[in-house]
Amino acid sequence: ARQLTAHAKLIQLGSPHDPALPVDLDLRGRTTLREAAAILAASTVFVGLEGFLAHLARSVDCPGVIVMGGRAPAEIFGYSANRNLTAFPACAPCGLRTGCTHEMICMTALSPATVATAALATSAVAQEINNWRNAGGEVWKNVSGECWRNPSWTPATAAQGCGHAEPGAPGYDQIGRGHALV
Repeated sequence: ARQLTAHAKLIQLGSPHDPALPVDLDLRGRTTLREAAAILAASTVFVGLEGFLAHLARSVDCPGVIVMGGRAPAEIFGYSANRNLTAFPACAPCGLRTGCTHEMICMTALSPATVATAALATSAVAQEINNWRNAGGEVWKNVSGECWRNPSWTPATAAQGCGHAEPGAPGYDQIGRGHALV
């Protein structure tokens, strides 16, 4: 987290029992499922461990950097839209969450710098517009007026008028593009 603070506003979600990180807004244990989903949907990138929040981020089209370690291979858990960071020492994949007799080498092999670099790269990609466009730069639309999305599309990378709601539209609030906290 320290390596990202100069580049983004950081929000920590999760259990109140998770270790605190140096973030701008600590919401551990303070959000409902819907609120967490809305925050993730409005986020440029999710950085976290394999688990529920990684699935929730993917379900709302939030790009993710997932620290997999060596507990499970990315082929089993990892979404192809995420950057799945793995380390596979001889003892991996082990399937263990606790009781590691190898000092969690699969997790310590992934440096904070590696995670930060992946997060910054993912964030940079998320700033691109990911709707199909013609040679003149106009977004392609179907007969119903819906924008065509390329495989990298997320609400954060939608062209103006092609995301969920736009600023000023019903359902738009201060959290971000198209998601109100209900």
